[in-house]
Amino acid sequence: MELPPEPSFTGWLLAGGSAAVVGTFLFILHASGMVRALAVFNIWWLASSPVLGWFFLFIYFCEIEWPYYALIIPISVIFQKMLFVGYFTVQGKTIILLQPLKCDGCH
Repeated sequence: MELPPEPSFTGWLLAGGSAAVVGTFLFILHASGMVRALAVFNIWWLASSPVLGWFFLFIYFCEIEWPYYALIIPISVIFQKMLFVGYFTVQGKTIILLQPLKCDGCH
C-alpha cells in the first residue's frame, strides 16, 4: 500500500485566504442589504462560515487523515517484512516470537 500524497501547505494557505475573501464578501453583501436572501442569516455566522469550513477541513485532512496513513502504513509494511523473514508467527489473536528481536542501531 502506498502513502497518499502529503498535503500541500501552499494549496491549503491559498484556500484559507480564498475562504477569508469569500467571508468578507458575504459580510459586505449582508451589511449593504443588496442580497435580500442573505438577510435571514446571522451576519457573523454567514461571514465566518467559509473560514470555519476551511478550518475543519484543514484539521481533518492535514492533522487527522494524513498522519494516520503516514503512521499506519509503515508499521504494517514493517510487520509484513518481519512475518516474511520469520521473526514471528500469528496464530489466531496471538503473536508468537520465533527469534529474539534485535536492534542493531539502538542505544
